[in-house]
Amino acid sequence: MTVTLQGIFTDHFASYAQRHRIPLRTHRAAQAIMQCRTAAMGGHYQQCPEGHLQRVQYHSCRHRSCPCCSALPKARWVDAQQARLLACDHYHVVFTLPHELLELWAWNRAWCVDALFQAVRDTLMTLLADTRHLGALPGIVMALHTWGRTLSRHPHLHCLVTGGGLTEGGDWRGVQRGYLLPVRVVKSLYKGKLLALFWGALQDGSLVLPTGQSHETVEHVFKAIGKKVWNVR
Repeated sequence: MTVTLQGIFTDHFASYAQRHRIPLRTHRAAQAIMQCRTAAMGGHYQQCPEGHLQRVQYHSCRHRSCPCCSALPKARWVDAQQARLLACDHYHVVFTLPHELLELWAWNRAWCVDALFQAVRDTLMTLLADTRHLGALPGIVMALHTWGRTLSRHPHLHCLVTGGGLTEGGDWRGVQRGYLLPVRVVKSLYKGKLLALFWGALQDGSLVLPTGQSHETVEHVFKAIGKKVWNVR
């Protein structure tokens, strides 16, 4: 017996959805996966002119979360990224959003994604431009993950950073010390830049506050996580 994601959703999603609050986008993704390449999606009839083969070909859902439909685009994306990589060492850096901000993430998903990318980009660019570290412009590929290994909500950015960069004069300068950046410095600057964006959005009204949370409650969260060491690997 073959277990598929489509079969799991078909057998269990309805009962799960009755017991949990699920965003509309998740309902749409689940429906697409359950209906993919079934009669619900419609189809067309294929027939060999010589009568050797006759079959109904059901249409695909083309949803990005569907494993059947996303496999080829995903493989093409990977190939395209590999073709862009420079012939040098690369460093893998992971920036995690503090879990105290998950409720704000749920209510401000698009804004939080932009803020996370901006804070991470500015952190790496600022430090690597500093002559005390690299003093050059690196190449960076960033990919957002919104879940952890157990499929829990866990937003974090994976960054692939070149082990060197271009100086203002256009020359290549490689990493000299065997590591990209001191992690304590990265954590501190990343925390400062992301928190500054959150504080600014709170003050100018850009953030939608979760139900039951006040302006003061959110301020307390910001102050609490400002005292913690953030997770950067």
